[in-house]
Amino acid sequence: MKGMASIQQKQLEKTAIANPSASIEEIVEAGRKQPKIKQIIVVINDQTDDALTSFAQEQGTDKNDAASQLIASGLTDRGYMAASDERA
Repeated sequence: MKGMASIQQKQLEKTAIANPSASIEEIVEAGRKQPKIKQIIVVINDQTDDALTSFAQEQGTDKNDAASQLIASGLTDRGYMAASDERA
């Protein structure tokens, strides 16, 4: 898991928890089948950054994962993504 992004690590952890009887090899294979992670750069103002920092702390995550969660939630709410497509 060392070379994985934190969002990928969390998805792998969810897979392991959802399949407690799965072997390590099966869990690792499921991890390989994860969707590719893309990085984008988003420019935000100080007020938005402060709010994102607060949200991340409340969720027990970092700002990157928090932003990813909020984007996925917003896209799902507006019908651009199915609820099952959320990755974070």
